[in-house]
Amino acid sequence: MLLLFAALLLAAPQWGPHAIGFEVVALEDASRPREGKPRPIQMSLWYPAEKGGAEDLTFGDYVGLVASELGPASPEEVRTAVEEHASFLRSRAKMPEDEIERWLARPMRAIPRAPPLATPAPLVVVAQGNGNSASDQAVLCELLASHGFVVATSPSPTRITGPMKSEEEIARIAEDQAMDLGVIATEARKRPFVAKGRTALVGHSFGARSALLWAMSDGHLAGLVSLDGGIGVKTGQAELRASRLFKRDRATLPILHFYEELDAFMAPDFSLLRSLPADLRLVHTTHLHHMHFTTVGEAAGQFPSLAKVTKADARTASAYADVASATVSFLKAALAEKPTRAAIDRALSHLGKTLVLSKK
Repeated sequence: MLLLFAALLLAAPQWGPHAIGFEVVALEDASRPREGKPRPIQMSLWYPAEKGGAEDLTFGDYVGLVASELGPASPEEVRTAVEEHASFLRSRAKMPEDEIERWLARPMRAIPRAPPLATPAPLVVVAQGNGNSASDQAVLCELLASHGFVVATSPSPTRITGPMKSEEEIARIAEDQAMDLGVIATEARKRPFVAKGRTALVGHSFGARSALLWAMSDGHLAGLVSLDGGIGVKTGQAELRASRLFKRDRATLPILHFYEELDAFMAPDFSLLRSLPADLRLVHTTHLHHMHFTTVGEAAGQFPSLAKVTKADARTASAYADVASATVSFLKAALAEKPTRAAIDRALSHLGKTLVLSKK
């Protein structure tokens, strides 16, 4: 057992050379009111930064952001949100108190309001999975910023309007999230440190559906990374095709879809992806369950009880790192000044040992 978790501890993503800045902005969309008020959209933004800043972030600080997703939150409300998360970890993940405290107190790399680099950086927008918030992709977002990207995300739309009740709601919720992505992208592009060129997307689980719809609506996006996304399973395909935003002929961007075969509910079905005119690449991941495509995959290498309850094995943390590294390589190629299919192929020619590039 000690050797198992020693191996997990050694596995880590390859961080880039940049310091990381971070800010949170409360946005509103008056065109889609909620309870008579403009729709709230919380934007979390990471960016390559100069070294400096007065605060250090912990993972618990990211968790606490859920308190202000629908509006301003008091310090007491933030503490309550963090405690509710800790209570979930106690009851559902069966994590012991010392591991919960260590995870929430774990130092992160971003520095709030750190001065951004003078050179504008390309934008990557991250679409969260169903019910997820900023903390669920915080490690990946920090990693991408360290490699020279500005990264924006917003909470899952179900955190605004309530849980999805049936598959019939897939199109509506995906459309809402696609429009949320457009709002945060527009806001992010106002900053002088964001390059005015094309934007790329990363979507986890349900978020990949929304990211694809936004790509079909925008038409100027450079690429999409699907992290075990819903666009690669049978469920929801008919509903997504029926969306008013679904425009098959506009999905011409490069798509990198990671998938796993450990969870039956995510059984691969590539009929939707293969029907698109996209430049598609499919990558089979080993040692990752669906939830391991979030911060849980990286944290499983640090906390034995979390690894046990999520069925992580000795190579799960390495697999998470491999996916993260391949995502960085793909995005660099897709967002290059003159992107080509050959350049993307070269970027993915040295995948980690836990990844297999599938034949179409």
